Amino acid sequence: MTTKEAMHIYFQMRKEVATTALDFLFKTTISSDDNLIIYDGEVDEDEYISWKPVEMTVTQDFTSLEDEFDTSFHDYFNSYWFVDLDGFFKEHYISLESVLPNIEISTFRESLKGYKKITLIV
Repeated sequence: MTTKEAMHIYFQMRKEVATTALDFLFKTTISSDDNLIIYDGEVDEDEYISWKPVEMTVTQDFTSLEDEFDTSFHDYFNSYWFVDLDGFFKEHYISLESVLPNIEISTFRESLKGYKKITLIV
């Protein structure tokens, strides 16, 4: 199963759960006007807006970062546009980094450096 297929299944499952009065699963604050492709509707009275995952039709090149950190995340960052996601899977807390249009690669590089430092400490 590809990353894109797994994300598709995940978003379908999340949508099914959200329809059972858990619509906050697809609500977020607006992080930037550049991310309009994922926003759905208008901002509500609590300053939240609905969002939807959008399948990517373009490919971003992460070769330099993958080489720098000796890892591969090409498939993850080339599957869907979506906001930060977190929650529990069994007894584990998980957090998925958002994939948004026009996010600077330098910002992502700094996040990776932080993760690498945490991994070295643990």
